[in-house]
Amino acid sequence: MSDTKQACPRCAAWHHASCWSEHGGCTICPREVAPPQPGDGLTRCRVAGCGAKPQQAIPELAGFCPPHARHRGLFLAGVATLGMIVFGIPAVMLLVSGEAWGPGGVLLTVALASTGGRLHYRRLVDRLG
Repeated sequence: MSDTKQACPRCAAWHHASCWSEHGGCTICPREVAPPQPGDGLTRCRVAGCGAKPQQAIPELAGFCPPHARHRGLFLAGVATLGMIVFGIPAVMLLVSGEAWGPGGVLLTVALASTGGRLHYRRLVDRLG
């Protein structure tokens, strides 16, 4: 077996080049699942094994059935919340100390952007009901 590896462009899983060739691509990504495009008319949820009809109301969560869209939105809101904490606390500490206004301002900007992302995804989840 070759030691040469390549990453799947969709899920970033690493595969030996010989395995990739033998299986015709990634063995982790389901074959029938493609990245959604707005208005592409998907008839099934993108999550492997889920046969539910995808919601169409929220383009950012296109291709996912309402329960999976809700989980994805909550996950993305959680990641943004983590960004608020990771960047916000050091930013406040730097700004309060008065020692590093430049770096503190940059960290505060990133924390505020994360806050905006969290609010955005939380609103999307609330729209799902």
